[in-house]
Amino acid sequence: RKRRRRRRQRRMVLLVLYIKATLENVREIQFPLSLPFHVNIKDPVGFEERENVTVDPQNVNELENSRGEAHFTVKFEGQMKQSSIVVLDEVKNVFKKEASIPESEDGRFVPIRGFECRGVDITGFDKFSESSGSGGVTVTSKAGTVFEDVHLDEDWYEYCEKGGESVSVTDVEYEFRVEKSGK
Repeated sequence: RKRRRRRRQRRMVLLVLYIKATLENVREIQFPLSLPFHVNIKDPVGFEERENVTVDPQNVNELENSRGEAHFTVKFEGQMKQSSIVVLDEVKNVFKKEASIPESEDGRFVPIRGFECRGVDITGFDKFSESSGSGGVTVTSKAGTVFEDVHLDEDWYEYCEKGGESVSVTDVEYEFRVEKSGK
């Protein structure tokens, strides 16, 4: 009687990053499609973890032994295949391209980006900090002043001369949710 080796199936998980914030005199926060994400990852079947890896939607890697591409690839110790992450700027029935946090969503979780993870788990996220080296988000005040490269790792305050009022983004929280929807 032959014993069959059980293959570890490489599951694909679709994670969506949701962000919420308290907005004061802000019309909208926009997240550029080119914005890189700094995340912590883990081997889902092992113990290896890596912190602050960059998943850049402008960086496209070919997958080994495949016709596919990904924005981030890694080979964990002891694994035969590459693990990968693809950044999705649109997820059907969840959010469309150019996702943003409009003033109408003040204090509510809003889906920003999708991450198609194969053989890798995302365990943490750096909230667009300046120290991570990534660009920031764009904040537009109610009066129409545009503030670029805003970092949301801590509360952000500015003054809008056009509107004659303070502008702020505070109490930023994020969470990853597993979604069942496809691209």
